Amino acid sequence: MEPSTSLMQQSVTDSLPAEGDFCSREALPTAINTWAASRGCAFVVGRSRTTSSGRVVVTFVCDRAGFPRNESATRGRQTTARHTGCQFSILAKEALDKTTWRLVHRQGVEFASHNHSLCTNSTPHPVHRQLSSTDRSTIRNLANAGV
Repeated sequence: MEPSTSLMQQSVTDSLPAEGDFCSREALPTAINTWAASRGCAFVVGRSRTTSSGRVVVTFVCDRAGFPRNESATRGRQTTARHTGCQFSILAKEALDKTTWRLVHRQGVEFASHNHSLCTNSTPHPVHRQLSSTDRSTIRNLANAGV
C-alpha cells in the first residue's frame, strides 16, 4: 500500500481521545494536544458557549477546521490557508460544581474522522511549536539579564 493511501485510510478510521475528567480548563488543551501530536493532528478552541444553567461548553476542533477564503477575490498578498473544512472535534463540559471538566465525544460520524491526510510529524501545527511556560520564563529571565 502506498504511504499516501495508508495516511488517508488512517484519517478515515482515526479514533478520538479518551473521554475523561480534568481538574481544570487549562489541562484540557495540553492533554488532548499531547494525544493529537503523536497522531499527526492538533486541536484548537473552535467555540465556547455558556449554557442556560451557567456551565461552559468548549468545542475543540481540528486546526484545519473552517473553510478557505474565496480564491476568486482580489487580494493584496498571495497567501494560502490550511483550512479544509475538517469537522473532527470533541466537547469539554464544565461540571456542575464548576471545578472539574469532562471531555466527551460529539454525536455523529462526521465528528470522528478527518477529511484530510494526517501529518507524519507535529511540526506543521502551530499549536505544537509553542514554547512551554517554563521555557518562556527562562527566555524572559535571560533577556532581562542581557544575555
